[in-house]
Amino acid sequence: MMMNRIFQALGTGIHGRLGAYKLLLCYFGANIGYRAIRYDLKCRDAVVIEIRGTVYRTLDGIHDCAIAEMTDEMEKHTLIRSAETQYASRST
Repeated sequence: MMMNRIFQALGTGIHGRLGAYKLLLCYFGANIGYRAIRYDLKCRDAVVIEIRGTVYRTLDGIHDCAIAEMTDEMEKHTLIRSAETQYASRST
C-alpha cells in the first residue's frame, strides 16, 4: 500500500521503483546515500531532495491517518479517553 501511495505522489508509475523503495527504507531509518537513490531514479541531487520531501509527506499522511483511525477505535472500545473528555473532567 505504501509503495502504491508513493508512486501516486510521484506520478511516475512504477518506473524507478527501486529508488522509491530506497526512499521508503530511508523514511524508516535506513542509511542509504543520495547517490544510490539518484542512480536508481536517474535524476539530479536537487530532484532527489524534492522527491524525498514528496515521499516523506505522503508517508506522514499515511501515518496520521493510521493514528487517527487507531485512536477512534480505541476510544470506541473505551481503551482510552478522548481529549475532549479529559479536558472536560479537568475543568469541573
